[in-house]
Amino acid sequence: MGHIALEYAIDIIQRLVNRFKLVKFTRAIVQLSLSKSAKRNYLIVLSIGLILLWLSIKLIARLGAEMLWFEEVGYLPMYLLRLSTQGLLGVGIFILTAVYLLGNLALAQRLKYPYPLAKPLGTRITEINGQKPAINRGGIDLESQQISTVLNLRWLLPMTISLSLLIGGIFIHYLRVVMSQWNIDPNLPDITPPAPVLLSPEAIWQMVEQLHRHGWMAMGAGIWSIATLIYPRFLLGSIAPILSISIAWVVSGQWMRVLPYFQATDFQHRDPVFDRDISNYIFGLPVAELVEFWLVGMCLYGFVAVILTYLLSGDSLSQGKFLGFSRAQQRHLSGLGGVLMLVVSFSYWLSCYELLYSPRGVSYGASYTDIHVQLPANQALSILAFAIGAYLIWRSIYFPHQINNRPLSLALGLYLVMSIATHSIVPAIVQALLVQPNELARESPYIRRTIALTRQAFGLDNIAAATFNPQANLTEQKIRENDRIIRNIRLWDEQPLLATNRQLQQIRLYYRFPDADIDRYTLASEAKTLPPPTPPYKGGELAPSPDKRDALTPSPLKGEGWGGVKISAANQIKYPSPPSQLPPPQWHVPKQQQSPLTYCEKE
Repeated sequence: MGHIALEYAIDIIQRLVNRFKLVKFTRAIVQLSLSKSAKRNYLIVLSIGLILLWLSIKLIARLGAEMLWFEEVGYLPMYLLRLSTQGLLGVGIFILTAVYLLGNLALAQRLKYPYPLAKPLGTRITEINGQKPAINRGGIDLESQQISTVLNLRWLLPMTISLSLLIGGIFIHYLRVVMSQWNIDPNLPDITPPAPVLLSPEAIWQMVEQLHRHGWMAMGAGIWSIATLIYPRFLLGSIAPILSISIAWVVSGQWMRVLPYFQATDFQHRDPVFDRDISNYIFGLPVAELVEFWLVGMCLYGFVAVILTYLLSGDSLSQGKFLGFSRAQQRHLSGLGGVLMLVVSFSYWLSCYELLYSPRGVSYGASYTDIHVQLPANQALSILAFAIGAYLIWRSIYFPHQINNRPLSLALGLYLVMSIATHSIVPAIVQALLVQPNELARESPYIRRTIALTRQAFGLDNIAAATFNPQANLTEQKIRENDRIIRNIRLWDEQPLLATNRQLQQIRLYYRFPDADIDRYTLASEAKTLPPPTPPYKGGELAPSPDKRDALTPSPLKGEGWGGVKISAANQIKYPSPPSQLPPPQWHVPKQQQSPLTYCEKE
């Protein structure tokens, strides 16, 4: 009926145009609209070109300046090696990630349902709008496809909302990682970008807690979810290249962890848990964690985005139900799920070696619970995830005519139960019931191992230990012979000394003692234990005096502020008097730097 009405309306329009001779007028309107469209496209292309030109000029100027500077100091080959490494990592990761994500999204667009279906695909559909719906836009015969379980709206709506929120969480997590790599404090002693944070259930749970605490974030998540359900193709396709750029940017910034891997040297020392050379943990493990960071984000987003594309196809939310995954869709999802489970298996395999950095026990490193509970659990989960992934990939390649999902469901259920139980429940029970009641006996082997490896790392394993057996034969003659040592025994501790000086001096608003330290200085040709002269303000810079008898003379004042010190003898106590005070040092301030507020002598 609708088809007939549409043909009738088109015939009436053609008669009106011919009767009133509006053919030329309509052609002019079409040409004008096309010209306006072409002009708008031209402006868009011109704007993008100008932005790219500006970015290119800025990049070339920055690289040119840095290359000239590195050439001047003789480190140009090192800088070129860094640029080439970053370029290869960034371009390679971006291409692989974008091809994987956009390719799977394009395949999902071909295999999805292109129109609402009024009947389940298991039945024979003879005609819709006068046509036979046998072939979808990907050339797949829908009538011959085996369909999974139908989902009603009460299941379909929560699933689609959850998946859209998960996609938003993945996107936000990787943007946060990019910002953490971008904003690095240049004042830090090590400006190497920190290791990227892996997308884990803990990270997702933290996002959920933030949504619960902040109402505006929950509102934003709701708007995002609605937008994803309305415009899934546009948003999912837009996130894919942005996510690819983000992952490529982060991985390329980790070039200082990648280059040493190709120049690794054996340490000739092996760890006691896995019997592997220590160099594997210094050079190999950081690179493996970078690969894990890349693969987890890429495979998880691809799998979730394709599922959401299929669930929203065929106008399922408007129809109130999803008619099930077709045979081609199940085959596609099996391949993506198999790759994702192989990545999960790889992640659990890496977590076994990361237990050597575990902070769970009384000492840093693998503890009793890590070795006897967490390690076997991680190994079992890695094997189980690998088996599930291999089966899904086999099913994607050799898809059987009769599908029995019961073994797969049981395996996935077992995996979820084991992952939840072994992540926090079982280790916490073992730690509370077996380890803590007899912690010394349980943890002693691992504490001794930590001490031995620490000594070995700092080159202290070859020190000969000797027992000191003090004898009670101290005489007055020995005390007199060592009078200088006896008089220089420290009696003041840092904490009471700092508290006492603060109480005495900070009543004056321009005084502030940030710290107190103990050190040994030479005064009047005699070594004494004294607090070092730390200025209350960062206004001056202390340096040894040319006169060895006065090693506390400050250098000339630098900067705009001024400071002072209070020096007390740590070996003198006159109770209840305050700490003894030595003559203050002299601040040497040039006349041109003096002002009415300049104190040339200050305690």
